[in-house]
Amino acid sequence: MVILFEAFRKSTASICRIAEMKFLPPTLAVLFAVVPLSTRAQQSSPEEFIAAYKTAMQEKSVDKLKALTYSVGVNESDKSQVNSSAPSIFNDREIGRISLEPLPPDYKLVSFWNGKKFEPTYPPVGMIKIQYKEAAPGAPSSYWRPYAIINGNYFLVATKSTDVPMKTYPLGPGSDSPDNEYHFVVVKQGNVGFETLSYGLVKFSTGQIVGMFPCAYKFEGNDDSWPLQNAQAAQVYWSKDSKWFVLDEENYRFMGNTTLGTISESNNGVTYRTFTPSDLQMRGLANWRIRVDKGWITPTTLSLEISGVYGSTASAPETQFTQNFTCEVNDVMHCRFVKTQ
Repeated sequence: MVILFEAFRKSTASICRIAEMKFLPPTLAVLFAVVPLSTRAQQSSPEEFIAAYKTAMQEKSVDKLKALTYSVGVNESDKSQVNSSAPSIFNDREIGRISLEPLPPDYKLVSFWNGKKFEPTYPPVGMIKIQYKEAAPGAPSSYWRPYAIINGNYFLVATKSTDVPMKTYPLGPGSDSPDNEYHFVVVKQGNVGFETLSYGLVKFSTGQIVGMFPCAYKFEGNDDSWPLQNAQAAQVYWSKDSKWFVLDEENYRFMGNTTLGTISESNNGVTYRTFTPSDLQMRGLANWRIRVDKGWITPTTLSLEISGVYGSTASAPETQFTQNFTCEVNDVMHCRFVKTQ
């Protein structure tokens, strides 16, 4: 499942789509005013909540979505962002089914973007999912939103933001794109004791971060030098035309990820994917790490390597392995993987 930009999962956006993973600055959950709970329509059962949500989406009613949304704690800046992005959540496709689903296993309540901390207005208990009857070309087959149960009533969960300290650190000169339009940095965000690391893609002409990516290295204790140094050691491999990039994190005992991405000027976002063993139909790995091997061997073909350990079983001991393969890139989410050894 891949996501536009993942409803509070890998970041705090409200739109969760099974289509492709795009990094955009967080799109906040739909809310347009702080409405007291006493003035809201009370949905005290799953059936009432689903019916009210379906009506709001079918009628493309901002007011009805607002009435379903718990928006306490949202500031004026967040409301302004949401107002401008509201039309993007509606479409003319026929709704097939709406259901309440559990939170994803890797769901994250808090994320950081460009010096802001994003978190839900109330801890969600699950996701409300719209399944469309027909898939449109390039469109997601479903749409997700987090929901909460507050005083026995069901509400959509909004997102609130607060400013937090942010500092950036350079990667090596190899992180610059060949056209000198972009470069990568390591981003440290959060208050003392709750800081996180991520990678940021910066546009030289504006100095703005246009995309952010998870970092495998985390702060533990008071010494932040080791995770920061490892994060800064990441290597970036750009295609010659600057269309594609691969971020290959420093390897430490199988820690680190390798991420393929591209920049979309049309929507000012970044589309990316992180390589996993499932790309090669590999199962049962106790530890593994995918890394760049020879890099870009053609304008659209990437040379990679996976190494790891198969866990021991009753019939076989632990086994180490290395496998070379290529990734032929059509677009980020549609790659052809070929084993070469």
